[in-house]
Parts: sequence; C-alpha cells; structure tokens
Amino acid sequence: GNVPEMPMELDGDDAPPTSSNDGTPKFVVTDAALASGMSGGPLLTADGKVIGVNTLVRPELRGLGNYAIAGDVVFEAVQQIVSRSKRSQDGLPLRLILYNDPFNKRSRVEEALKAVGLSETDANKAMQSAHTRGSGTVRDFDACEGVAAQAMRDALANADLSVELQCVQGVTNAP
Repeated sequence: GNVPEMPMELDGDDAPPTSSNDGTPKFVVTDAALASGMSGGPLLTADGKVIGVNTLVRPELRGLGNYAIAGDVVFEAVQQIVSRSKRSQDGLPLRLILYNDPFNKRSRVEEALKAVGLSETDANKAMQSAHTRGSGTVRDFDACEGVAAQAMRDALANADLSVELQCVQGVTNAP
C-alpha cells in the first residue's frame, strides 16, 4: 500500500486531527491493506522501516482510511513507560498483583503462591481476592526491595499465573 510521509488530511467533521499542537504527526493514514485483527502490528515502508503501529481500519473509506499511530508517538510512549519503570526501581514502593484467570484452579494458584514464600493464610487471601474481585494483592514491597519484587513476579509468571508489579503511593513497609 501507499504510505505517505506525512499524514494526509481527511475531509469532514469526523476526521481526527492528524498532528499534535507542535505539528508532530500523531498518526499515519494509509491505504495499506489492513483487516480486522491487525491492530498492534507494525506499519512498514517498502524497505521495512517501521513508521507506525496499526490501530484502526475504516472500511467505509474503502482502504483509504486505515490508521496507524505514528512511530515517533509510539517511541515516546515507550520511553515514558521505561522512565516510569526506572523511577519505580529508584524509590517508589511496589505492589505485586494477582489477576484471576479461567485456566488455573484455586488449589494450583494457592500452591504457587506458597512456593514463593507466602504463608498459607496470605496465599489463600490473595487467591480468594483475585477470584472474587478479579485481582488481589500478593504482597507490598518497600522501594529498596525492587529486585525481590521482580523475582517473585517472575517466579509466579513462570508458574503461569497472571501477575503484575505496580508502583504505589502510601506503602510504607512490606508485611
């Protein structure tokens, strides 16, 4: 498909703005053949350079209104995420969250939690919270415990549990 160097303007009231206040393109409009389910994939130039992330297909525009988030915008977002991650390692407390999933049985989840050092009571509490509310706190970590927090997250993820580390405010000490 044809990928313009700069986003082309669409006519009409429903056309989103193509650039930010400083003129930086926010997205690319292309006639590259995209279909439902291709969101999140790269938008490439003919020589293989990534210039965006496929985001939206507008079939009513007959292939002339497929959108991709501009590569520079994606790169900036990734840099911000990495920066936040580094800040979390440099002084913000962390919380390890367990998410409910339909694949693991309660007993298996509880055993995996106990295998990483939780007491039976704490493992049961985290597992029950995830089961009934969709997510539950496995453990809060002090800012200086980033390596331990990451190791516990990795061990639980390797046990096929759905877990995530979050930066939190107001956590003063780990249990």
